[in-house]
Amino acid sequence: MKKSLKLVISLVLCLAVVLSFVSCGLIYQPKRPAGYTGGFNPNPKFHVGLEIYWVETYEEAMEAIEHLEAYDNKIGQCIMSSYENEAVDAKYCFKLYKGNTQKRKKGQKWYDHKYSKVNVVYFGFLDNVTIEELEYSFFDKYKSFSVDIDYSKVNGSKLLEISHTCETQEFFDGERKVNCLIIDTERNCSVAELYYMNINDHWEELPVDFHEEFIKSIVPIGG
Repeated sequence: MKKSLKLVISLVLCLAVVLSFVSCGLIYQPKRPAGYTGGFNPNPKFHVGLEIYWVETYEEAMEAIEHLEAYDNKIGQCIMSSYENEAVDAKYCFKLYKGNTQKRKKGQKWYDHKYSKVNVVYFGFLDNVTIEELEYSFFDKYKSFSVDIDYSKVNGSKLLEISHTCETQEFFDGERKVNCLIIDTERNCSVAELYYMNINDHWEELPVDFHEEFIKSIVPIGG
């Protein structure tokens, strides 16, 4: 009888602790609509402790970054770009990690809040896709490109002088892959790579002056 009573008391105490965490916002699981992917993954477990938001313009992205920094968020070092034209539709993805953070207050904007980590990624889409479609789909099913920064090479560098180089890699089966690297000319090393999704020949499918104009539009942030 005493053992049973102790077990009940223990369960009640455990439940009380969990509920107190939930009420404080330390543990909370937002409801996701059926089919939601955020542009990346439909598995609900992928989104535990993570919120994903997309914005359409460079101005919106920089404004969101300004707000996030005002709330003492540290933005992960990345390469931003304002590159957009008739061929390329720019979109910006914000990944907000919520580990040990408070729940947002009712009516509070997503960028007016403190998170454990914030990452921002630029995407240039050649296909016509809306944010609403992306949130229930996958970014890599469309013709697009993005920038993957090499953190070991950047490490706080301001990237004042940059250029690019493209190298063709050929495999034993005859498949060819083009690697376009962003070069820090001051240190003469590659600091980032352009990734092309579903683009067979970027020289043909992107504007002639793409590389030069894209380099001009780069703005390193975070870190």
